[in-house]
Amino acid sequence: MSGLPTLGELADVVRSKNAGPFHYTFDIIFSDPQLFARVLASGQVTRERFAQSYGLDPDAVQWTVYEPALGFKATIRRPFASGQPEDGDVYGCQQHGPLLAWEIALEPEPMAAPTRAQLDALAANQGIRLPDGLLAGAVAAHAQLRAELEELRQVPLSFIDLVEPATVTAWIERGGHSAPAPTPAPGRAG
Repeated sequence: MSGLPTLGELADVVRSKNAGPFHYTFDIIFSDPQLFARVLASGQVTRERFAQSYGLDPDAVQWTVYEPALGFKATIRRPFASGQPEDGDVYGCQQHGPLLAWEIALEPEPMAAPTRAQLDALAANQGIRLPDGLLAGAVAAHAQLRAELEELRQVPLSFIDLVEPATVTAWIERGGHSAPAPTPAPGRAG
């Protein structure tokens, strides 16, 4: 397991059922429009992936993304007609299992703009008071730079070693210096 969320964890409904005696239909439905949009934008819930999961050619999958319902729908031909002696799932309700385990790598959620209360709390935590004009300027600057901030959040930083928070705090306390200033050696008594 990679630690990524699965489709079974993200979607509100993942199900399969009969679509007549000769087809299965699969539904993947979300209740949160933003989450649905993120999953859709990930490009990881597709006809091709569905076909691969079921050992089918993508052309054998009728695939629909239905944005008003925040969902995806797939329909495939059953290997046996419903109710035939070879059929192991008469109602078609046990076919969705492979979909539940799909891991979905999502982009981080967009950073929310800070509220007046949040900015006041941050300022108070630092022992300062933000005048209304300065506060309005900070909110406006954040709104103006938001797209650039989101782009920066996407830059992979794999070349940087992880730094413990205590190390960062110490660095800030030293005024941005990497190491404490050397202490002069005590003078020798002579």
